[in-house]
Amino acid sequence: EPDPGATTDAVIALYAATQGDPAAAASLDAALAYLERDENGATYAATGPGQAAKLVMAAVAGGRDPRDFAGMDLVATMTTPLATPAPDGIGGIYGDDLYDHALVLIALTAAGEAIPDAALEPVRAAEGEDGGWAFDGSTTPGAADSNTTALVIQALVASGHGDDPMVDRALAFLSTLLAPDGGFAYGPADPLVADANSTALVLQALIAAGEDPASREWGNAPLALARFQTPSGGLRYMAADEEPNLLATVQAI
Repeated sequence: EPDPGATTDAVIALYAATQGDPAAAASLDAALAYLERDENGATYAATGPGQAAKLVMAAVAGGRDPRDFAGMDLVATMTTPLATPAPDGIGGIYGDDLYDHALVLIALTAAGEAIPDAALEPVRAAEGEDGGWAFDGSTTPGAADSNTTALVIQALVASGHGDDPMVDRALAFLSTLLAPDGGFAYGPADPLVADANSTALVLQALIAAGEDPASREWGNAPLALARFQTPSGGLRYMAADEEPNLLATVQAI
């Protein structure tokens, strides 16, 4: 059964694929048409700012107006209001966690909107001593993860803060998650075990930050990502998996 969340992710992948595969354009249009129907895109966007942000990026990638998509102003949906957290939550963020917040910041830039200075304050406050970010905003040593950190790096670069010292510290943190056999792990562990999604997100962050992901320093991340591909074309989530995973494949593309 079609899923709006997976379809939204797939739109971004299909948009990237059109550069080398003209046939991807037809699939992209069909996926966008599915999302433009209210019962699909609007229902998905209404579930939270992070979901609305992903739909903004899909709309922009497909050449649609994110302020008038599926009968909604997606920009307003993802930014009103800033979240009021639980007592132990993060203050002043869009969505339920820092991952959602980073998605909204990236989507704001994609939509041509200015990012309010106040939206960067919780990002500064939640950076751990090791340079990374945890999805729940925890600054406890060992809590930071590669996925949230990579997304926050992209958000900082997109918002014009790519030269902020936070980015250098975050890159140093990501370097500690490079697995011995290539690829990046989700978080600190012994031993480090890479997965396709984390490797893809880190690769995106490295490109955004102006790093060379194919360098030895970064373990030739593109090649490491390609090693997750199965004979069918899809990518495994973990190297030990036998079957391809849709979300890992979409993220890799």
